[in-house]
Amino acid sequence: MTATSAPRTIRGAASPRPGTSRPQRGEEPRSAPHLTVVGEPHRRRIPVFAMLVSLVVLGSLFSLAVFHTWMAEAQFELDDVEGSLAVQRGRLADLEFQVESYNAPGTVAGLARGELGMIDPGEPVDILISPDLMAEIGTAEESYRSPVLDPVPVAGSAVPSSAGADGAESTSPDAPGSAGAGGNNR
Repeated sequence: MTATSAPRTIRGAASPRPGTSRPQRGEEPRSAPHLTVVGEPHRRRIPVFAMLVSLVVLGSLFSLAVFHTWMAEAQFELDDVEGSLAVQRGRLADLEFQVESYNAPGTVAGLARGELGMIDPGEPVDILISPDLMAEIGTAEESYRSPVLDPVPVAGSAVPSSAGADGAESTSPDAPGSAGAGGNNR
């Protein structure tokens, strides 16, 4: 017999390792559980489906944020346009009031007489003319009645002036202003 020192176990006391107890005398040894070698623990992988769902959710949230920003900008622009529209409507109301006031019969007649100098068709009118204007009219009338005309040379005529050799004025039948050409002397 060989003597080996084995740890003693006391009945009813807990064994140092749970699930490992030595068989008692007279008992049959228990069969050992079937053990297998376990590899390194593998990392938990995120399934592809969950990754796609999270990308879709994040993309949707981003697109909602962009859409909200766009809508806020559009609302600011709409507020500006509505403000200018209200100003233009007020201006339109003022202009319509002016048109209505100008279309009143008394207003039109008053404006025609006062600002435009118009008169009613049968009403007599005195026209005052300034002395300067009268002098201008008189000068223009004199130049019209006695025009200064330069003689026009006639083909075959050697004398370009209207005075002959003896100093007397000669008129040819073709000269403008002469009675022989059928023209009227005024």
